[in-house]
Amino acid sequence: MTATVAPGIEVQIAEGARIVVVRGLTAQDAAAVISIAPEMANRALDLVSMRGTVTSTLEDPSSFHVAWWEDAGSRIVRLWSRLTMTMTLRAAGIGGGVTAPVPQPIWHESMRYFRMSQATDDQFDAFRNVFLGLESILDLIDPWIKGDRETDWILTALRNASSRVNLQDYLHTPASDPPDAIFQELYRTIRTAIFHAKAGRRVLLPQVESDRSIVADATPRYARLYLDLAEKVLGSKFAGGAGGGMTAATSQLMVDAATQNLNLAMTDDPTVAESSDTTLSPLGNPTLSLPTSRTIHSVGPYFATLTAETDVPTVLDTMSHIHRYGALMSDGQLAIVEKLEGGLDPSGFDRLEVAIAVRARNGGAGLKREYVT
Repeated sequence: MTATVAPGIEVQIAEGARIVVVRGLTAQDAAAVISIAPEMANRALDLVSMRGTVTSTLEDPSSFHVAWWEDAGSRIVRLWSRLTMTMTLRAAGIGGGVTAPVPQPIWHESMRYFRMSQATDDQFDAFRNVFLGLESILDLIDPWIKGDRETDWILTALRNASSRVNLQDYLHTPASDPPDAIFQELYRTIRTAIFHAKAGRRVLLPQVESDRSIVADATPRYARLYLDLAEKVLGSKFAGGAGGGMTAATSQLMVDAATQNLNLAMTDDPTVAESSDTTLSPLGNPTLSLPTSRTIHSVGPYFATLTAETDVPTVLDTMSHIHRYGALMSDGQLAIVEKLEGGLDPSGFDRLEVAIAVRARNGGAGLKREYVT
């Protein structure tokens, strides 16, 4: 299916393939392409859904995408992917001491909303359920009385909750009046914009990256607020604490160790990528290794980006299509592999860029922080 979603912008959705192609954008680099393309792709998926034939969602483009653009007459294509390493920490006890039983918390309806916020893969659904969980437990702490204005009750309930937890801890920016600051962000800025869709009002639209980032920042903070209130009121104890287990220093060590001395490479081998792969080309096809640089990003979540670039004629000397690319260790062993569905013919471009971002996250205990959509 091909659809025109804006003047001069065409989106193609290939039947039977998990690929959406956006053409006709005006952009001068990869960042500009990715800032516009996902919204255009989502518009096409909206139109397909309205036909009643199939409903699909767009996975986070920051995890994988192919972007192309022109710069000073040169045509550039970039392969981008992101690898997330998961680390689970387990605690073990030694000795013959008696372990005190963990008391069972009191069940409450708010727990259902929290569980749904952790089970969903949709960022907006997660926030809705976090909000409803908070609303439910605040109602337990300070019951709503029929006839009360909702806004008055929520602000009053937050002020009463401040005697149990320090509300300043859940704000992105410190405020002189934490209950009011939480009310303004949680209810007026985000909840109202998610739960309403009338024209002329502030609306947060699912899968719009700027809107999604607002929700993504707030969701874990208010999930922690719910968990801390639940511990005080219901006696629940979230495993590993509301913040999770792995420290920032451990995350940095993992990323540093995993990305040292890696070189990016590619091949025309069309074999499906498997976790058991030990070489980039299981069929033994020619492999092109590229001089690779590593950039460490220590502002915000700590991660490293491996990047390489080459002129397309160099690629075409080895292969006509790129089917697999990844990173190799110094001894040639495979460290990372990505499979390009359908392959990429680079012959229409002048320069090829490859980038793989690597980061670490907690596994097991801890709040969910990553959502597919």
